[in-house]
Amino acid sequence: MAKVEVKSVLFKNFTSEEFVCSWDGVPYRFAAGKEMYVEDWKAAHFAKHLVDRVMHKAGMITTNMIERNQFLAQALPKEEAITVEEALDTNVRAEIAEKVATIKETKNKKSSKVVAEEEFADLKK
Repeated sequence: MAKVEVKSVLFKNFTSEEFVCSWDGVPYRFAAGKEMYVEDWKAAHFAKHLVDRVMHKAGMITTNMIERNQFLAQALPKEEAITVEEALDTNVRAEIAEKVATIKETKNKKSSKVVAEEEFADLKK
């Protein structure tokens, strides 16, 4: 039996809204603009449903392949496929970068709050 090599491709939620799509009962959440490597068959599934949603909202006919292919190109922006290991590495690096950015943002918000303390406030009666 021949071994089938699994490839991953980049899926992008090119819309300005969160996109949630399930695969095998597991929901996948993509924030607006989020890019993530997933198995090629999942990427095709997610892209189909995202494009359907975009076209329905715009009142377009989903079988119009000229318009549909333009949206599919946005949902699947890179044609090259990578291995599952490379995809996991890329996705983990992206998650870490997002977490670091969130932590920095939180620290900046906290450090920008200046609390004015009156000198010798506890000596006043």
